[in-house]
Amino acid sequence: MKQVTLKVWALATGIAVFLAGCSKDADPPVPEPGTPDSLRYALLVADPAAANKTGGIALLGAFPSGDVEIGETLFEGMGMAAWKPYKNWIFKSFSTRDYSKGVEKLVLGADGKIKVEGSIKVADSTPGSGNFVIAGDTVGFYWDAASPLKIKKFNPSGMTASGEIDLDGAVKESGGDSSGINFRAVGQNFLAVKEGKLFADITLVKAGGNEGGTQEDFFPDLHIAVVDIATGKWEKNTVVKQAGATGDGNSSPLVSASGDLYVVCRESGGTAVSGNSKIFRIKAKETDVDSTWALTTGDVVKSNNIKFAGIFSKNNQLIVSVNNTPVTSAAQDAADIWEYYVVNTTSKAVTKVTGAPAATRPGSGAIEVDSKILLRVVTSDKSVNGLYELTGTVAKKVFQLKGNQAVQGLYKLD
Repeated sequence: MKQVTLKVWALATGIAVFLAGCSKDADPPVPEPGTPDSLRYALLVADPAAANKTGGIALLGAFPSGDVEIGETLFEGMGMAAWKPYKNWIFKSFSTRDYSKGVEKLVLGADGKIKVEGSIKVADSTPGSGNFVIAGDTVGFYWDAASPLKIKKFNPSGMTASGEIDLDGAVKESGGDSSGINFRAVGQNFLAVKEGKLFADITLVKAGGNEGGTQEDFFPDLHIAVVDIATGKWEKNTVVKQAGATGDGNSSPLVSASGDLYVVCRESGGTAVSGNSKIFRIKAKETDVDSTWALTTGDVVKSNNIKFAGIFSKNNQLIVSVNNTPVTSAAQDAADIWEYYVVNTTSKAVTKVTGAPAATRPGSGAIEVDSKILLRVVTSDKSVNGLYELTGTVAKKVFQLKGNQAVQGLYKLD
């Protein structure tokens, strides 16, 4: 593979937007190579073995290919393994400075310097605290363990809190007053927006404590609260039969280009480690779970303790990552047992992706940049550490990242 050294701008904390103004009567200036204007590709890296997910983000002047070295130019920060882009902003659930939980917004100014433009702190006590979703420039939602039955609202532009939605009624309707429930929450693991509605999981578990909703589910079915975003009013609950907590495998919910919402959850009776996972769907222009459709790991791999890790939708297909060896501990996230499959959402025909080796758990799974579907493939020894382009069901390596950091993702600025 050819050696390519790319010019990189160091990002102290992360990435976001640079906005350039121009006269209505003049053509915009052509960016000089290596200037902030020309650096449109954000490469996110992290050390997956580090407890605080130390890593960083580098801006590249071209789509990466060949051997990529970022070397000393990468500024490290914390919480770099999980991020959500929105337009030209990057949001994270952990502080870059001290790894505390919350919603943090990262921006890149026109001078090429990075800053944390704002953050909202949450209680650190429980997994999922700081889970969030962006609905628009001025509307976002997050879950704070300090108020487990409320969804907090915030303004992503100004990074200010803007109210809350009390969902105690939704919890009661789902059976949350039943004796023996020791932990209750709404939105701890799953928040999604679709067509003017906010969807949030209702977590009811037998064991509470610091683990909260990551433990054994109380009921065999999963209830989802549906909220109208415009009014902030809870409308109803919808139910996923024979399902447990969402976020199984740490997969984010996905709204497809056609407007269908796909969400990973546990099969009933499973836990964060044991058991299998499944994917449910809420179709476009609908607010109820599609009772006629579900994808289980058994549809892909005939074994127990199999998890979906990352989902992506394109052209009536789902791209999923599944472990080829039963998972018995969280340590297996770092084992080379995760492989990609392409699933037809209509027929459920399953085809294993060829051309890429089994690798560590990919987290967010497939992404799309410049009309290319890209798969994160990073082996435990980093002998493979990059992105592969998927064409049909065949993957081909695009680039290899050199050094100790592991590729987490790639995002293109507008």
